[in-house]
Amino acid sequence: MSELKNVCDQDEKLFLIFKKAVEAEQKPQKTYKEAIDCCTDQVMSKVFQRLHDDEATHETTLKEHYRQLRENGVSI
Repeated sequence: MSELKNVCDQDEKLFLIFKKAVEAEQKPQKTYKEAIDCCTDQVMSKVFQRLHDDEATHETTLKEHYRQLRENGVSI
């Protein structure tokens, strides 16, 4: 029984890691969006947009990997 509990604890920990990782990608997106909204310089605006897009791509990638794990029967 403790082995089953350990598996469940590991699954929960992995889920929380994915959750934290997604949140870690979302926070800078908000920051970069604020910077974009404040920018009057087109070059700087494009720099912040690229940074924002990179973080959004990371978030999407994490969510996709999570979805694939779930589809492949990994219980998280």
